[in-house]
Amino acid sequence: GLLEAIKESPEYLEFQKQSDILKKKPELKARVDTFRADNYKVQNECDSDNLFEVVEQMGKESAELRRHPEVNAYLDAELDAENLYKTGRRY
Repeated sequence: GLLEAIKESPEYLEFQKQSDILKKKPELKARVDTFRADNYKVQNECDSDNLFEVVEQMGKESAELRRHPEVNAYLDAELDAENLYKTGRRY
């Protein structure tokens, strides 16, 4: 079925590989997890009073995290896997 096809896809396998690499650096993984949780909150819960400041800070944190090759590879692989899951198509 679809789930098996996704789990066997190059995108998902790459995401798993990058996730395993990032797990070897627990402090960095914790920063990525916090960033992702904060990003979710901004997208779903942030009020307009401080939105600009929050988005600006998130941009700075994103740039800092993406300086780490393993974070960059992980986030890119995650996005590719999400896109495959959402659309059922490869990009």
